[in-house]
Amino acid sequence: MTKFAKRFLSAAAAACLLCGCILPASAAEAEEEPRVLQYETAQPVSSVVVDTEYADVVIQPGQTDRITVESAADAKGEYSYDCSVTEGVLTVNVEGIKGEEFRDYIQIGPFRFLNQYGSILRNTITVTLPNKMYDSVRTNTSWGDLRMGNIQSQTAEMACDWGDIILTGTQPQFLDLQAEWGDIIFDQAAVTQCEGTTKYGDVTGTIAGSQSSYSTSTAVEYGDSNLRAQIGDGVHALAFNTKYGDIDVDFTA
Repeated sequence: MTKFAKRFLSAAAAACLLCGCILPASAAEAEEEPRVLQYETAQPVSSVVVDTEYADVVIQPGQTDRITVESAADAKGEYSYDCSVTEGVLTVNVEGIKGEEFRDYIQIGPFRFLNQYGSILRNTITVTLPNKMYDSVRTNTSWGDLRMGNIQSQTAEMACDWGDIILTGTQPQFLDLQAEWGDIIFDQAAVTQCEGTTKYGDVTGTIAGSQSSYSTSTAVEYGDSNLRAQIGDGVHALAFNTKYGDIDVDFTA
């Protein structure tokens, strides 16, 4: 993520948390350690939808035929959870309700003044799936990172407003990535077709395969790009767009 974007993100996050709304809350335990909640099912699933607010999301393959959804949340935050399987679609909705309050003071001479007041929400949603081919995987978060590793799917859609998208060894046929303020990061991801757009972040990392097999289309308004438009030898296609960030993508072969 660009330095400008990270500075803006910090300021915007603080402002957002200071102006929260009141929603029906699920009770939170007043513990010192993070609370870990788990949902598990053996129902067959062909598609996955994960929708969160103040949370990081991790999508990963497991070693069994069961699906697990774990939430590792800060001890003093309040969240609502909804996990279900309907007609082969696993749906996970996690909503941040109320965060841990914080106060920051400044000292001016003999006087102490309240400088900042707000709340902090921290949560990580980890979805572990059986290792197979899925029709679609769709993840979305407002404030947090999205990570997907070694998942096979026909299509994958990932979108976040204030966070990064990180792909490790992922193998979707078609990949649609949208990150408003964050980076799009590839770690030897194997894709057939990919469209990635970020306004204030960078597109970086390594894609499996040879660059010559990809047709590429890039658009950078105020940044730099190491990729140029080209017609590839195969069916692989990459389209990357960023306004204020850079594109710096390499290939493994």
